[in-house]
Amino acid sequence: LRECQTKMSSTMMVAGSIHSGDQEELPVPNVGSDDREEETQPQETSKEDGDESGPPSDADSARAESQNAEGLEDNPDDISDTGWDTDLEIEEEKSEYDVTGCKSYISICKSLGIVPTSNFIRTIQAKRPEVSLRHHGIGSKGAKAIAVALTSNTSVTHLDLSDNGLKTEGGVAVTGMLKENCYITYLDLSDNDLGSAGAYAIEAMMKSNNTLTHCKLQGNGFDDKAAEPIAEIIRVLDAINLQTIVFVERFTDQLSHYPS
Repeated sequence: LRECQTKMSSTMMVAGSIHSGDQEELPVPNVGSDDREEETQPQETSKEDGDESGPPSDADSARAESQNAEGLEDNPDDISDTGWDTDLEIEEEKSEYDVTGCKSYISICKSLGIVPTSNFIRTIQAKRPEVSLRHHGIGSKGAKAIAVALTSNTSVTHLDLSDNGLKTEGGVAVTGMLKENCYITYLDLSDNDLGSAGAYAIEAMMKSNNTLTHCKLQGNGFDDKAAEPIAEIIRVLDAINLQTIVFVERFTDQLSHYPS
């Protein structure tokens, strides 16, 4: 009974103190604070990682472009036809056709080890129709170089190579060129010592060239062996476009003119 009375009095005292406002504030235990700190840490981490739905930063864009460029370098076959790689169009250099033959002439002179004839270069560069190189000492190698140049030339119609020591080799080169060239109408190969072999080369050229109308061949040492090709040239005059041909000076009246 005494213990019950003691407990009741204690209870009444506590209730009275609460009612009177004299009760001291009890300390609130820091329960769950560690849990709240742990909950906030993942949120901070997610902010550091960045929001995937937000716009990329300049640094991220630059990093992505650098990685793309490295990937293209490693795999050049993966470059597509669309995108920045097609913005730059590379045009292949196209070499223009040399209608004068000047480049070919200089190149062949260098390979043959001879000095180019400046008069010839000026003439073909200016696209003049008449090439007059009489008494220039061209020789057989020089004739080869000129023949190569005139194979592609489209402006020269008059070719005078008289008295240049072409010999048979040079004459064969010039006549070979005339099988391809269809612009030259006048040819002077006089006084070049072409010989009988040169006469045969002229005959072969005459049968395939329909452009040449005037040809001078005197002073080339045509002997009896040259009679056969010369006779063949005369025989086919009706079939070719040749109007004038000269073989020897003293027979000019008989052989220099043939009616068209």
